[in-house]
Amino acid sequence: MRPRLPALLTAVLVALSCAGADGLNPPPGGRSLLGPNPLDQLKPHVVGPETGAAVRAAATGAPSAEVWRLSTLRHPENPWDLQLVAVTTAPVRKGDSLWLRFSLRTLESSAETGEARVAAVFETIGNGFEKSLNTGASAGRDWKEFAYAFECRNDLDAGAGQLVLRF
Repeated sequence: MRPRLPALLTAVLVALSCAGADGLNPPPGGRSLLGPNPLDQLKPHVVGPETGAAVRAAATGAPSAEVWRLSTLRHPENPWDLQLVAVTTAPVRKGDSLWLRFSLRTLESSAETGEARVAAVFETIGNGFEKSLNTGASAGRDWKEFAYAFECRNDLDAGAGQLVLRF
């Protein structure tokens, strides 16, 4: 079996915000839950070099100047073995409307479709990792933007929730 190969994830993930968002900035009355530069908030979690790698790279033709480049070398044993994680920097309350936006493209893939897949998750840290968002996205060679509106299911202090992108 041939390994799955790199996908690119851009900094346009800038928008995980409370009360919706338009463009890269929260709307009037909204606030970013990942701080002023969400790309800096994303931290790679890779279990073993045989699983894959995550590096920041300059972007070409992307909606942002810099991206995260993820290489999936084999299917991870666990969904959390190859992921990017950003911990919230602001509190959010149960019932708040949240909005996530990111862009994705595939550089190479052994999949018949030529696409790479990502799971987008917003969850509590600990406490059962209760999810307010758990959805998938896929993209081919062209940049594709994704946007999801969802409701927070818990009261969370700053640092108690996380956005996770799993590959």
